[in-house]
Amino acid sequence: MGSESLNSGFLFSELREGREGVQFERMLRALSFVLHQWCQFSGTRTPLYGEPASQSLSVIQFDKLALFVFRLWNEMYHRHGVREHTANESPAIDSRVLTFPSPFTELPGKHGRGPARFDGKSPPIYIIDSLYALQSDGIFYFQITPPADARNNPKDHRTIVTAGDVNTDTNQFLSGFNSREIEVLREMGNGLKHLGPSEVRALGTHENCQKTREDIVKEFVDMRPHRIAVAERLGESQPFFNASREMVEYADEAWRKSKDNRRDYANAHRIMLTEIGDPDVRSAFSGCQETTEHIWDHPTIRAYVEPAENAWSFTKCLHAISIYQREDEKAVASRQARAMWKEGIEHRRKQQLNVPASEIDEVFMPGTRQIAPQVQERLINMVESITL
Repeated sequence: MGSESLNSGFLFSELREGREGVQFERMLRALSFVLHQWCQFSGTRTPLYGEPASQSLSVIQFDKLALFVFRLWNEMYHRHGVREHTANESPAIDSRVLTFPSPFTELPGKHGRGPARFDGKSPPIYIIDSLYALQSDGIFYFQITPPADARNNPKDHRTIVTAGDVNTDTNQFLSGFNSREIEVLREMGNGLKHLGPSEVRALGTHENCQKTREDIVKEFVDMRPHRIAVAERLGESQPFFNASREMVEYADEAWRKSKDNRRDYANAHRIMLTEIGDPDVRSAFSGCQETTEHIWDHPTIRAYVEPAENAWSFTKCLHAISIYQREDEKAVASRQARAMWKEGIEHRRKQQLNVPASEIDEVFMPGTRQIAPQVQERLINMVESITL
């Protein structure tokens, strides 16, 4: 993606009209530049779940990268930025400061916050939708690749995002940015390129204790309708696969945010402070990213760990039962169910939490996929206990 293709026609005409339109276009180039630095890095960084080093991010990780980049950019702008600046004025009016804020709005999504275009009147357009529409129109800020069985759904969690074909001439690619803005982007990229994918995700997900608390609470609130649906279907001796799958997602996010993300965030926070050389950028980073201890050692967050772990391990067991009950692909479903059951049960025993049964076979009446009455009642009580 050279600067020529970036400055050609756009699917969204408003993207380059007026002050806000110019800001959108420049912010997308800034994000592309930072991601390109991350993708091209050949040094050592923490792999994701023990996998080999990757030069791409999942759509979730990319979304959090964007959230962090816009957050730090805005922090720098509010500290050292020009307050009033029209679209027709040259950004070089003061090369010592940032001349525009990120126009993207941080809005809540299904499992956390994300950057979006939002005018307060029309429904928000989240960044991945905007970028995929632009890509479909031949504008490649990034290379977005949904899975083969969901080619028109860039929001699918299996979607992969890599940097576009950034022009090797940085000054040409970042045309319109002043020298200070380019320095800030280089500092961001230099720090971020040392982070593994899970560290990128944690850094974008968490900002401070207050928002972390709100995000954990939201996972439990949004889980509630699915929890009620599972309890009702259990009481009616009906399958509950879809509802338990949703519960697993919400419980997993609550567990990540209350406990599991702590290590990745701590690593990311330390690395960024080490790698950022510019004192103003380092200070801005500290201003918009609270310390690990300030977030996770707060009594409220610590109090959320136990219910989140309870929800995480129990929903593993619950969904394993729902998988085991399915009639299609019995052999595959059985293996998947047993592995998920084992993971949930082992964690519950380690944490000294109640278990619905010792083995998954004990959940069902002999020779059937029908849940035994005594286990059914136990499961309903356990489902109803999944709260903060």
